Amino acid sequence: MNRKFFTTTLITLLALLLIVGGVTAQDPGPEGESQLPGTHSGSDAGNVSIAATVNSRISYQGVLKEDGSPVAGTRDMIFQFYTQDDCSGTPVESVTKNGVQVTDGLFDVGLDVTHDDFNGQGL
Repeated sequence: MNRKFFTTTLITLLALLLIVGGVTAQDPGPEGESQLPGTHSGSDAGNVSIAATVNSRISYQGVLKEDGSPVAGTRDMIFQFYTQDDCSGTPVESVTKNGVQVTDGLFDVGLDVTHDDFNGQGL
């Protein structure tokens, strides 16, 4: 019984090794033939460089009150980013949103900002 179990287990493991060992990555192809657009064979074959500008959008939610009461309707708003959290620093960027819908004082806007202004610093 143990010999039959051992043999079955060994055959199963060998089969798995053959299956896994048979899976290989795609070879680089013929010399000089590109594998991906923008790449080529040679000393830097396999290195892919991608450059793109990524649009940055910040989702901002807030509460707006006038004379202590929640606002209803639409408002034109200006969102200003500063280098200091108390707004005493240098202004970095300003985003204007016209016709922002405000319901019971609550609003939600998407602010398209310049990626370069957000370099890891707190704004």
